Amino acid sequence: MPKKRYRVKGHAHGAYDKHFITFLTFLHHTFRDISTLFLETWETSPVIVGTLLIAFLLTYLFYSSNARIKVRIHQKTATYKANSWSCDKSDDVEDKRGVRVGLNNLGNTCFMNAVLQCLCHTQPLVDYCIRGTYLSDINHRSPTHGDLVKVFAEFVKKISDSNSRGAISPYQLRTEVQRYAPRFSGDNQQDAQEFLRYLLQGIHDDINRVKCKPSFKGDYGGDAFKTWRRYRDTDDSLIVDLFAGQLKSTLKCMTCNNDSITYDPFWDLSLPVPELESSDGNNMCCNNILDTEILLLRQCFNLFSSPEILDGSNKTFCEACKKKSRSSKKIEVNKFPRVLVIHLKRFSASSYGQKLNMMIDCPQVLGNMSEFSAQNSIGDSYVLYGVVDHDGSNNSGHYIAKCRNPYTKEWHEFNDSRVSKATNIVTSKSYILFYIQESSSQF
Repeated sequence: MPKKRYRVKGHAHGAYDKHFITFLTFLHHTFRDISTLFLETWETSPVIVGTLLIAFLLTYLFYSSNARIKVRIHQKTATYKANSWSCDKSDDVEDKRGVRVGLNNLGNTCFMNAVLQCLCHTQPLVDYCIRGTYLSDINHRSPTHGDLVKVFAEFVKKISDSNSRGAISPYQLRTEVQRYAPRFSGDNQQDAQEFLRYLLQGIHDDINRVKCKPSFKGDYGGDAFKTWRRYRDTDDSLIVDLFAGQLKSTLKCMTCNNDSITYDPFWDLSLPVPELESSDGNNMCCNNILDTEILLLRQCFNLFSSPEILDGSNKTFCEACKKKSRSSKKIEVNKFPRVLVIHLKRFSASSYGQKLNMMIDCPQVLGNMSEFSAQNSIGDSYVLYGVVDHDGSNNSGHYIAKCRNPYTKEWHEFNDSRVSKATNIVTSKSYILFYIQESSSQF
């Protein structure tokens, strides 16, 4: 098979093209660093500010004039609209059928297979891997020196290009994940959400565009914008672009009513599942009872944002009172990510080992999210494209994935190596939900 060659319009040789794109990427990063330094030195020296301003403008003009250079691959590759969720209507749907191949179970690896299927249906991430954009972002100072993202990208290409009815073995990717996170070694069953977090963190470390993390002065804990900017100045990758949001935590002293506000990033939302009570006041944790109950996703969001009273040994120190005091803690979503991953906490906090199997009505389209946001701003709607189901208890069980094909709009069920059409998308077994903004931009 002939090797892929890259060509930049107006240039003849693929090797020069690659270096030229890398050079443009370097200019882009320089542009970002200069802008940050410009803001930090605004009040120090007019000469420094003037010099930085000139460099800022020159870098911007050069980068913007060249950023539209199109990289073309001689082999036929997938192209997508600006809306990464939808396929260009002019594309040949038969030629681009999406992922329809299963994954071999390597010994209790259904948790990994289910997560990988959902990530292989996260279209901006798929585009990033197939187009080779990650190559210019590799951070060789990461724990795996870029090896994890390389193996992951090759896996995405393989599963996306496969026309075989046979299953694919994710052995090499599993081996690389185990090197990065030894906790996933062996053949023990693992938690799918925990695996997702470790995998995304490892990929992020490999493609973090910030090679040397800057040192900061001052505390921006109460300023949402400055806290977010500081976070992006140290963690800047496609994973953050897609999955990172921001939480607002308000700690109110119940003695003096003083508010202490902090902002923290998140990559997924763990929403509590309400535990219903029977008429005698006991928690209804029996599966045969909970299976008949239907709750709304909104109720899980409301419970997530409900104030929690911190008393006794959980008292917190109040800066105004100068002592530990009884307080209330409220957590809200301040900034929603482009890809919203919702983890339903189905394991009871009051009855250890008991799973909450009630049906939660999770719509395939989430409309205005302002009612769940601390900013109360009108946000984009989200489309459900992936679901990880868990069947069993907290000690054992089985994971499967259900994913929406971006071309045919059909849902398929991925049960390790077996692939079939999915009928019931959201059930009482739904454990992790993947939503994407309808207006999510193509990278």
